[in-house]
Amino acid sequence: MKNHYSIPWICLIILMAFQHILPNAITAQVKFTAKISASKVTQNSEFTVTFTLSGGKGSSFTPPAFSGLNTIGFSKVITQGSDVTSMNGKIVNSESGSEQWEYTLTGSKLGTFTIGSAKIKVKNKWVSSNNVKVEIVKGNSKTKQAQNKNQQVNSEKKSSDDIHIKAIIDKTNVSLGEQLTVTYKIYTNISIEHLNYVNNAGYNGFWTHDLSSITENTEQHKEIINGVEYIVADIRKIALFPQKTGTLKIDPLEIDCFTKVESNNGFFTSYYLDRKTIRSNALTINVNPLPELEKPETFSGAVGNFSFNATLDRNEVKQNEAINLRLSVNGTGNISLIELPTPEFPADFEVYDPEMNENIVQNSNPVSGSRTYDYLIMPRNPGTFTIKPFTFSYYDPKQRAYKSISSEGFTIKVGKGIASQSGKPVNQEEVELIGNDIRFMAPQSLPLTVIGSNFYNSLWFYISLLIPALLFIAFVIIWRRRIRINSNVALRKHLRATAVANKRLTTAKKHLQQEQSSEFFVEVSRALWGYVCDKFSIPLSELSINSVDEKLLHVKVKAEVRDRLVNTLNQCEFARFAPAGQAPDMQALYNEASSIIMDIEQDLNSIKAKKKS
Repeated sequence: MKNHYSIPWICLIILMAFQHILPNAITAQVKFTAKISASKVTQNSEFTVTFTLSGGKGSSFTPPAFSGLNTIGFSKVITQGSDVTSMNGKIVNSESGSEQWEYTLTGSKLGTFTIGSAKIKVKNKWVSSNNVKVEIVKGNSKTKQAQNKNQQVNSEKKSSDDIHIKAIIDKTNVSLGEQLTVTYKIYTNISIEHLNYVNNAGYNGFWTHDLSSITENTEQHKEIINGVEYIVADIRKIALFPQKTGTLKIDPLEIDCFTKVESNNGFFTSYYLDRKTIRSNALTINVNPLPELEKPETFSGAVGNFSFNATLDRNEVKQNEAINLRLSVNGTGNISLIELPTPEFPADFEVYDPEMNENIVQNSNPVSGSRTYDYLIMPRNPGTFTIKPFTFSYYDPKQRAYKSISSEGFTIKVGKGIASQSGKPVNQEEVELIGNDIRFMAPQSLPLTVIGSNFYNSLWFYISLLIPALLFIAFVIIWRRRIRINSNVALRKHLRATAVANKRLTTAKKHLQQEQSSEFFVEVSRALWGYVCDKFSIPLSELSINSVDEKLLHVKVKAEVRDRLVNTLNQCEFARFAPAGQAPDMQALYNEASSIIMDIEQDLNSIKAKKKS
C-alpha cells in the first residue's frame, strides 16, 4: 500500500521539476549578441553595429544611446526560416528564425567609444546584449582616396535622377528693389521619410520675405520628364528684394533626403534609411539701377504699387490737448523697407516719437500689406497753425515710371485752455473755491529755534543746494541718451532685441496652446531670426545661418549655444515642411528657444564684465 500511494507523489514531484527546468532550458537557447564591423575605423568613415536575436521571438527592442557617434542609417532583418531546438530527441521550442537590427554609424571625434548593450523582451523577460568598442582614428590621404572611390561606386549604384531639387525664379532681370520670387521644387519617384536642411541658400544682396507658408498645404502633382514620372511638390518659396545693382548670385539650397528602402531577397526582408544629399541649381539675377531721370526729391526707395494717406483725428483743440496724426501706405512691394515722409511741425507743438505698425498680408504673393506711423502731437500755445501737405513717391516697375501721391495739408485751431505754471493742462474740476473771500488768520505761536542752530550754512543747506544740480545733470544725461538712441536705429534695435523676441515668443506660446503648429513654428523662427538680426546689427540682405554663426563666434558666444541656435532654426524650417507626425515637440522647441536667448544674454553680460575688470 505504501508503494501504491507513493507513486503519484513521485510523479507530481518530477512534473513540477520539469516545469521549472524546461523553461530555463528553453531560455538558455536564446542568444542576443552585438557585433561591430570593425573595431578601428577612420574619422567620418561608416561602420555598422549589428544586434542579433536567435532562438526566440522578441519585442520592445531598445537600442543603446550611441553617445559620441552619429547614426546615419538603420535596417531590420527578419529571417523567414525557423529555428528548432530539440532536447533528448524531442522538439521543445520552435520559433521564427533570427532577428537583426543593424545601425550604420560614423564618428567625427577621435578616441575610443563604448557602445552599450541593447535590450529586448523575450517571453516577458528582458535580455541584454554585450558591449562593443570602436576606436576612431585619424585617416591618411590614401584612406580618404579609398573612401572617395567607395562613395563614387555607391553613387553609381544609385540613380541620380530618382530625386532632385530645382530652383525656379519668376524673373531674371529686375530693377533695384523690385520683387522676384524663388520657388524650390522637389522631384522624386521614391518615398521620402523626411528632409533636413543642410545648407540654406545664401541671399547676399537681397532682403528676403519667407512665403513658405503658401506651400505648406500645396497638393502634390505628377510630371513626366524624359519619359520618367515624378511626384512634384513645392518645398520652399522666398520673395527677394534686391538691395544693390549688378549681377547677383543665389547659392544652391542643399538638403539631406532620408528615404525608407525595402530589400527582399526571398529569405528575409530588410528596411533601412538611405540618406542622399541633393543640391538645387544656382541662380543669377541681373539688377538694373533705377532711372535718375525725373526721380522725385521725395523718393526714398519704395518700389511697387502703393496708395498713401494722411489723416488727423481733429482740427480744433484746446491748449495742451493731444492730437493724433497718422501717415499710412498700402499696396504691394517692398513694404518693410518703405520710409514715409517726415512731417514738419510748428515750433509750438510738442511731438512724441512716432509709433510704427506693419501688417503684411499672409499668403500674399506678391508681398502686400500696410505700414503706418502714428504721431502724438500736443500744442502748447493757442493760435492757428498749419501742417504742410505730404508727398509720397515710389517707382512702379510695371510702368517703369516714378509716381507721386500728395495729401492735403492741415489747419489746426488751438484755443486757450487752463494751464499750470509748468505748462501742463489743468482740468477745471481741479479748481474749486475754498472758504470765503476773506478768511481770518488763526492765531499761532511764534516758531522758536535754538540759538546757534541756524539752517543757513548748515550741512542740510548745502545738500539742498546740491540736489537740484545733481537732478539736472541726471536729467541731461538721460535726455541725451534718449536722443542718441532715437537717432541711432541700430542701437535702438539692439536695446529692444530681447523685449521684441520675448513678445514674439509670447505670441508663439498662444499658438502652442491653440495647437496651431504652422503659426507656432513661424513665430519661433521670427523670434530667433529677429533677435540675432537686431542684437548684432546684421543687415537683412546678409542674414543667413552662416552669417549668424560667424557673428556669434566673433562676439565669443559659446560654441554650445551657437550649435543649439542653428539646430533650433533648422528644426523650425524642417517642421514647416515635414509630413504629418514628423514635426518636433512644440513645447520642447519653445523652451529651447527661450533658453537660447537667455544663454546668449548671459554670455554677452559675462563678456562685458570681463572687459570692465
